[in-house]
Amino acid sequence: MPLKPTRLPAEEERFEVRFTMREGEAEVDCYVDEAAIEDLDDGEDDPLVDRFQRHRALFEAIASWLHDEGEIPRVELHHVAQFRER
Repeated sequence: MPLKPTRLPAEEERFEVRFTMREGEAEVDCYVDEAAIEDLDDGEDDPLVDRFQRHRALFEAIASWLHDEGEIPRVELHHVAQFRER
């Protein structure tokens, strides 16, 4: 079952951003590695979470895809390239 986006705010953690998606009524914690964010947005003066927000829809799609594949929804740099090749 694909994960659904939420309006809950993302939170910056050490070297990653954590955000929440839903699987039915259950909340699922998802993560994006700092390197994946920086690959898409090198606005180094902006906070990591702000750069994440500019590409949130893409990261949500990748997290949902990983979850559907049975993986932990933790988006890393190589997942961005794999997702684009699909």
